Amino acid sequence: MSIRYKIFLTSLVSGAVFTLLGGVILYHFSAYNLKKEVANNLKTAAQNKANWIDAYLAEREKNMRILANTNDAKDAFNKIMVYYSQERFYDLDKSRFKAIYKETDPFFRSYLDIYNYHDILLIAAPYGHVMYTAKRETPLGTNLSSGPYKESALANLWKNVIDKRDVTFEDFNYYKPSKQPAMFIGAPALDKNGAVFAVVVLQISVKDINAMMKDTTGLGQTGDTYLIGQDFLMRSDSRFSKESTILKQKVSTRNIAECFKGRKNIVDEVSTYVNYRGEQVLGTSIYIPAMGWALVAEISEKESLASLNNLLSIFIGVGMIVFLLIYFMSNWLGKKISRPIIKLKKSTEVIMGGNLNYRVGIENNDEIGDLSSAFDNMSSRLKELYDNLEEKVRQRTLELEKANKELDSFVYTASHDLKAPLRGISSFAAFLEEDYSKNLDSQGQDYLNEIKKGANRLNNLIDDLLTLSRISRIKNPYENVPIRALIEEVAERISFDIKEKKVDLIVADNIPVIICDKIKMAEVFLNLINNAIKFSSRQGETNPRIEIGYYKEGQSHCFFVKDNGIGIEKEYHEKIFGLFKKLHKESEYAGTGAGLSIVKQIIEDHGGKIWVKSDLGRGAEFYFTIPDNLKTQ
Repeated sequence: MSIRYKIFLTSLVSGAVFTLLGGVILYHFSAYNLKKEVANNLKTAAQNKANWIDAYLAEREKNMRILANTNDAKDAFNKIMVYYSQERFYDLDKSRFKAIYKETDPFFRSYLDIYNYHDILLIAAPYGHVMYTAKRETPLGTNLSSGPYKESALANLWKNVIDKRDVTFEDFNYYKPSKQPAMFIGAPALDKNGAVFAVVVLQISVKDINAMMKDTTGLGQTGDTYLIGQDFLMRSDSRFSKESTILKQKVSTRNIAECFKGRKNIVDEVSTYVNYRGEQVLGTSIYIPAMGWALVAEISEKESLASLNNLLSIFIGVGMIVFLLIYFMSNWLGKKISRPIIKLKKSTEVIMGGNLNYRVGIENNDEIGDLSSAFDNMSSRLKELYDNLEEKVRQRTLELEKANKELDSFVYTASHDLKAPLRGISSFAAFLEEDYSKNLDSQGQDYLNEIKKGANRLNNLIDDLLTLSRISRIKNPYENVPIRALIEEVAERISFDIKEKKVDLIVADNIPVIICDKIKMAEVFLNLINNAIKFSSRQGETNPRIEIGYYKEGQSHCFFVKDNGIGIEKEYHEKIFGLFKKLHKESEYAGTGAGLSIVKQIIEDHGGKIWVKSDLGRGAEFYFTIPDNLKTQ
């Protein structure tokens, strides 16, 4: 049986996965339908409440027209207004006015009780004086055309009724006497000539509208309905607020803005948004033309999809059963198909381990058997090649070791041969200075000093070359090195220079223990500190200041050595790390210029990098990194 057929069987079993995929699709389809049902419920609830508000406002308008036009009402209006026109309202305490007020008061109060209004007021049309109020919240005689009530909601309504000569609503606003939100409806009272002689005002109680808005039947635990004015402030109390939110809570969600923008009676699309309480909700809005309000109905998205939890549990249960079936079938088929493959894999590992004499030996009559034969042939060929390669590597290794020994011998012989005449030159220069210095003129003395300096410099160059050669060849074991203690050891080695130059050496407290070559790392800090002392000791009256610090940068330890020395121009930032690169004359600053080259070689041997930040006259900052994944040896 071919492996292709076996893969076919495995693919057939994996069809169970598509069953689960179908379950996921069904789940999302169910979620879509549920959201659609929730949206329909929201739209229905919003439309019902909008219809109720329209009917409520229409009923209030009808009541107002009846009140303004019945004979009993006109008779009561005339009794009060006649007194106003005759007496000019100079003395409210006159017994005659009190008697008329007492006579008409029961009529107005009975109207409040029948239609459940908060207050009824009568305003003299020409001058805006309040002639009557049932609740006495507004002082009699209050002038709406001037004074503190001039810009009040009551004053606006009085003006609008006279201008329109018709029933008019005044949106919620803070009413000065009660300092609470109030909503008014006004109508003109006409005399027999058709002129407006008074304005009748009813103050509508917010209780009815609030009760209707807080009735969230069918909207669950998080459903809410509320009214929003053109200023985006609430016109009804929120279900979730302990205090009144009328004219206090601002709501400016996108769907409300769209509702006002389009002046739509209903927004058909139920959208998802974050409401004024910061919750993700599903909501819709309806425009109330009579008042210019937006009616919002919304419900928490989390609650609206809560019924999906049961469906999800079913899907999970079915999915677990299907996965168990797939697991057992895959396990059985996997064992049957994978046995020869596993054997082939283990054989490959043995061969990779170096046992090229091993043979796979699978004799199946399929592709696995063919692959086994190919592996056996390949291992035989590899064995032949490996034997030949091993012999060549052994020979090349011997040749390389011989070359290295010859190179070491040459380096040390050359250095010894170079130093021998140098010692002779230095000795004869010393003899000349000791025995014949008195016979030499000043120019001769200069020549002698130059000979001594040249010999000394050449000797230092040879030492630095030997150091660089040794650093390149010698590999010390990596170990855990406390760098702060290492810096203190280095500072002790050059303590004479530190004290003589009055160096202020500052070492950070956070310098850690890292894995590195301790001997070479000491060489790094020795060179960097010596350089800092050398180039900071000629800065006038300022003492040399050297700061050594550390920080972690990604997967590397980063160290820095800062000084207040002469600095380095940017064009030389790369050149200074070259072998024997010096930026100053020997007479100015001693040294061969090999120090930074040695430091760079050590850092790069550790897998790190080194760079400098500096400007001329502003000191230098040398940074270098050491990887934090080095292993001890």
